[in-house]
Amino acid sequence: MPSVELLLNSSSRNYANPSKIIDDYFSFNNNILSSELLTEYEYLSTQLLERYDRRTLPFPIQWAAEDGTSFLLYAITRIRKPKMILETGVANGHSTYFILNALLKNGFGSLHSIDISSKVGVLLEDGEKTNWNFHLISTKNDFNRVVNDINEVDFFMHDSNHSYRWQYLEYDTIYKKMSPISVFASDDIDCSYAFIDYCSKINKKPVVLIDKRKFIGLLINS
Repeated sequence: MPSVELLLNSSSRNYANPSKIIDDYFSFNNNILSSELLTEYEYLSTQLLERYDRRTLPFPIQWAAEDGTSFLLYAITRIRKPKMILETGVANGHSTYFILNALLKNGFGSLHSIDISSKVGVLLEDGEKTNWNFHLISTKNDFNRVVNDINEVDFFMHDSNHSYRWQYLEYDTIYKKMSPISVFASDDIDCSYAFIDYCSKINKKPVVLIDKRKFIGLLINS
C-alpha cells in the first residue's frame, strides 16, 4: 500500500474538508451554496441512519463510504447535474442512495451501477430507483461489455475490488469513456498503487480527500 506521504505528494491539492473541494472547484458554475447542499445531505443522512436500524444488511457496514465522501458524491451530482453516472461497487447501497437522491432532486440524469452480487442495494427504496440501472457481472468480459455499451460518462466512482489489477483495469477502461467535462473519482486509493500509477500514466495530478479512514482521489475535467 502507498504511504500517506506518497499519496499527498502525488496530488495537486489535498483536503480534509469536502466542502472546501466544492467551494474551490465547483462553485464557479453553481448557484447552490455548499451550506445548502450540506443541509440537504444531513436530512438524507438522518433518513438513511433509520434504515440502517431497520434493515438486515448482507454486507459489512464498514464497506460504506464515509461521511466526507458521501457528501462529496451528493454535492457533485447536485452541482454538475451529470447525464450519466457510473459507479462500480454497490454493496448495501450507501453511496448509491446519495447519488440517486441527488438525481431525483435534479430531475435529470441516470446512474449505472456494476456489482458482482445480486444482493446489493438493500438500503434503497423503490421510489429511489427510477433513474437506476443495475448491472450484475461475474467476469472481466461482463464488465467490458457494460462499459462499452455506455457512450460517455460524466461522473465515475470506483468502490469495488481494491486489488491493484482490478483498480487499474477499471481506471484504464473507464477514463477513456469520460466526457470533456467530468469527474473521475476513486475511493480507497490507499489500498494499492493503482490510482497513483494511472494518474502518472495520463500525466494528471488528482485532488485528494482525506476522510476518516480512507483516501479518495478525484480527477476533475472542466
